[in-house]
Amino acid sequence: MTNKKYSGHSVEELLEDKEFVAYVKSIRSSGQWNLFLEQNLESKRELNKAKEIICLFNEENKTLDTERKDSLWKDIQDFDKENSRKLKIRQINWYLKIAASILLVAAIGSLAYLYNHSNEPNFQFSEATSLQTGNPLLILSNGQKVDIQKSDPNITVLKDQNAIQVDNDSILTN
Repeated sequence: MTNKKYSGHSVEELLEDKEFVAYVKSIRSSGQWNLFLEQNLESKRELNKAKEIICLFNEENKTLDTERKDSLWKDIQDFDKENSRKLKIRQINWYLKIAASILLVAAIGSLAYLYNHSNEPNFQFSEATSLQTGNPLLILSNGQKVDIQKSDPNITVLKDQNAIQVDNDSILTN
């Protein structure tokens, strides 16, 4: 191997060089590697990085014992259970958000309906009672009865005075 062959090369170029990779794999002692580095001082950093990467990929594949396999499968199953729980929780949260949105729209609609219909006047009719007189009677909210003597009386409600006028002459205040 020539000593100056690897000077000025990048880590990528060193990893692509089959001769360099074979040389690194064949080194058995750190003294041999240190001698190689002394011969290529200007590329020492790149050479060390390339050696580390080659050594990481050069490790022999070891078989797993059954205990380790069982442990890994248990970890995978636990991970799968946890993720399926999170997925279910996300789905439930999504449905809850939709339900809350629908309830919010329904509540706002109900409040708007009640607000618009609360301004309508409420009429309260008195119960029909048998009267002894044949004349019509006007029953006020305080229970006072006013006899209307004409067959076609003119009844006017005076809102500003809080009163009722019967036939232009009698005013009943409430």
